[in-house]
Amino acid sequence: SFGMYPNPACDLVRMDFELNGQRAEYSVVDASGRTVSAGTLLNNTLNVDQLVNGLYTVLVRTSNGTRQARLLVQH
Repeated sequence: SFGMYPNPACDLVRMDFELNGQRAEYSVVDASGRTVSAGTLLNNTLNVDQLVNGLYTVLVRTSNGTRQARLLVQH
């Protein structure tokens, strides 16, 4: 797992881990298991302003494996 702040979030979320030059892909999964957002992580920051209020699982994949954390979105 890893830390994210702020949490709850309404627009931008910062991931609390070092990529050390690695490429990282992310997926945001809603409570029903649907992937609602995915892409390449830039500057350890994720934009969640288009997501509806709710609890999500954020998955981050690098060459070292996959990490996950819970995120609450509240606008």
